[in-house]
Amino acid sequence: MIFDVVDTPVLGYLEINGVLLFENNATSTLTLRSRYIFVRSGQLIIGNRTHPFLGNASIALYGEYESQ
Repeated sequence: MIFDVVDTPVLGYLEINGVLLFENNATSTLTLRSRYIFVRSGQLIIGNRTHPFLGNASIALYGEYESQ
Protein backbone atom coordinates (compact mmCIF):
# COMPACT_ATOMS: atom_id res chain seq x y z
CA MET A 1 0.00 0.00 0.00
CA ILE A 2 1.30 3.47 -0.78
CA PHE A 3 1.09 6.03 2.01
CA ASP A 4 0.37 9.42 0.42
CA VAL A 5 -1.52 11.21 3.20
CA VAL A 6 -0.20 14.66 4.08
CA ASP A 7 -1.32 14.45 7.72
CA THR A 8 -3.31 11.62 9.29
CA PRO A 9 -5.52 11.97 12.32
CA VAL A 10 -4.09 10.23 15.41
CA LEU A 11 -4.76 6.56 14.78
CA GLY A 12 -5.34 4.34 17.78
CA TYR A 13 -3.61 1.29 16.28
CA LEU A 14 -1.90 0.53 12.98
CA GLU A 15 -0.94 -3.06 12.16
CA ILE A 16 1.12 -3.69 9.03
CA ASN A 17 0.84 -7.18 7.53
CA GLY A 18 2.27 -6.34 4.12
CA VAL A 19 4.20 -3.37 2.80
CA LEU A 20 3.43 0.24 3.67
CA LEU A 21 5.54 2.38 1.34
CA PHE A 22 5.71 6.16 1.76
CA GLU A 23 5.14 7.92 -1.58
CA ASN A 24 8.53 9.20 -2.67
CA ASN A 25 8.92 12.46 -4.55
CA ALA A 26 10.66 15.74 -3.86
CA THR A 27 7.42 17.51 -2.90
CA SER A 28 6.21 14.85 -0.44
CA THR A 29 5.58 16.05 3.10
CA LEU A 30 3.92 13.13 4.87
CA THR A 31 3.03 12.62 8.53
CA LEU A 32 1.82 9.38 10.08
CA ARG A 33 0.31 9.83 13.56
CA SER A 34 -0.59 6.87 15.75
CA ARG A 35 -0.70 5.67 19.33
CA TYR A 36 0.70 2.28 18.37
CA ILE A 37 2.32 0.85 15.21
CA PHE A 38 2.89 -2.89 14.93
CA VAL A 39 4.83 -4.16 11.90
CA ARG A 40 3.69 -7.72 12.31
CA SER A 41 4.45 -9.46 9.06
CA GLY A 42 5.71 -6.92 6.62
CA GLN A 43 7.66 -3.73 6.10
CA LEU A 44 7.34 0.00 6.70
CA ILE A 45 9.46 1.64 4.00
CA ILE A 46 10.45 5.30 3.83
CA GLY A 47 13.21 5.16 1.22
CA ASN A 48 16.32 3.01 1.22
CA ARG A 49 19.99 3.20 0.29
CA THR A 50 19.44 2.95 -3.46
CA HIS A 51 16.22 5.02 -3.48
CA PRO A 52 16.50 7.61 -0.67
CA PHE A 53 13.36 9.45 0.40
CA LEU A 54 13.37 12.82 -1.35
CA GLY A 55 10.66 14.65 0.60
CA ASN A 56 9.92 15.12 4.30
CA ALA A 57 8.44 12.27 6.30
CA SER A 58 7.64 11.96 9.98
CA ILE A 59 6.06 9.44 12.30
CA ALA A 60 4.56 10.80 15.52
CA LEU A 61 3.69 8.40 18.34
CA TYR A 62 1.18 9.46 20.99
CA GLY A 63 1.18 7.81 24.42
CA GLU A 64 1.17 4.14 25.22
CA TYR A 65 -1.10 1.46 23.78
CA GLU A 66 -2.60 0.71 27.18
CA SER A 67 -3.56 4.38 27.68
CA GLN A 68 -6.22 4.33 24.93
